[in-house]
Amino acid sequence: VFKLSVTDSQGAQAEDEMVLTVIPANTGAFSLHINAGGEHVVNNGITYVSDQYYDIGSTLSRPQTGLSQPYSSIRYSRSQEMNYSIPLPNGNYEV
Repeated sequence: VFKLSVTDSQGAQAEDEMVLTVIPANTGAFSLHINAGGEHVVNNGITYVSDQYYDIGSTLSRPQTGLSQPYSSIRYSRSQEMNYSIPLPNGNYEV
């Protein structure tokens, strides 16, 4: 509890109290799986979000391989380095 007292230039005074509650940061594990080049899919209990957050690249889909998603499509670039810009809340992350 914080107590605040103020006095204005004419001598009027006021007081108030404020309660500050600190909520600890979530320390749980976080993982993000992106199906690069494909759609949202669940495979072996892992949820892969659809391909997003990329800046360049093309998609290649090869369903004839017989592989299930997320393994039958890819994102690639022949000429440039690809990047993903994943928005995250402020905080400390260990990668």
